[in-house]
Amino acid sequence: MEIDDSDIVIKLTGRYYFKNDHFLQLVKANPDVDAFIRCNKNNVVFCGCYAMRWKYLKEFLYGIDLFMMEKKLIGIESLMTLFVITLQQRGAKVRYIDDIQLVSNIFGEGKTELTYW
Repeated sequence: MEIDDSDIVIKLTGRYYFKNDHFLQLVKANPDVDAFIRCNKNNVVFCGCYAMRWKYLKEFLYGIDLFMMEKKLIGIESLMTLFVITLQQRGAKVRYIDDIQLVSNIFGEGKTELTYW
């Protein structure tokens, strides 16, 4: 199957799941938006789930310098945050989402707990 550059690709980390179809319906209802992202309180992109046009996602993924990331201990979230800023500067339409309706089972602070995004 070939993905068209204008198609929206939804990326979801395997340990997370949707509570409902809220995010999918949001993407479907807004065909003019190029990327749907959620940021944390520090305005860093949450990479557990996002949606982006394939042409931009390819550009991001193929542009990653893994050696530099490892050498400088740069997280994928930081790179994605900078990439989204440049997308907006180039005129892409980015929609920021407060609630994706996502559940994750995260081991944090010594105990496993469900987290809602």
